[in-house]
Amino acid sequence: MSANRTSGGNFKRSTNFSSGAIPNYGAQATPTVRLSFQQVQDAVHAYILQQKRSVALVANLGVFYNSREKFREELPFFLSWLHHLQDGSPDNLIFYRETAAQHWNHTEMGYYDVSYREETANNGSCVPIADNRLGLDWRNEDVYHMIDNEDFHHIRMIPFHLATMPLYNMHPTGPRVQDCTHYCYFPQMWQPVWYALYNATSY
Repeated sequence: MSANRTSGGNFKRSTNFSSGAIPNYGAQATPTVRLSFQQVQDAVHAYILQQKRSVALVANLGVFYNSREKFREELPFFLSWLHHLQDGSPDNLIFYRETAAQHWNHTEMGYYDVSYREETANNGSCVPIADNRLGLDWRNEDVYHMIDNEDFHHIRMIPFHLATMPLYNMHPTGPRVQDCTHYCYFPQMWQPVWYALYNATSY
């Protein structure tokens, strides 16, 4: 199975949310929960064991990495774990959702640069991605490459990056805070995820 980044292209063309009015659902802050990877593994395995039917797991970890070297070092272990979640439970559905686009104004591809200092850019400004050439979105490209090369064929990819590229104006940012990573979520934003889940279960 090849992890084809263009799969599901039909819906990606219909998920450009930059045009038209986007409803304001009044995003509210939620407390941050920090878990170790071992805690996540234990929780997932416990949940799978208690279910009497198959489960669907949607996973992602790319946005937490600003170092490509570190990402490439830890990604094989994570993908291998996802892949083997089907061992003994072949009906489980395992997905890796692409990392959403970031829109920081100090890099052309929108990624956050760890060398960035607040005073070097206009605070509160998230901007459209200026450069989306192949090779710059390594958080997603490295995943596709590794799934193909290591034959992690149980993992299904959910395209999400291109759907979020136009949404530079949907970040919770303003005069006193700059956050060009997280989004003010709205239901239509998750269309790529629902589409992938629907296709995977419609057989």
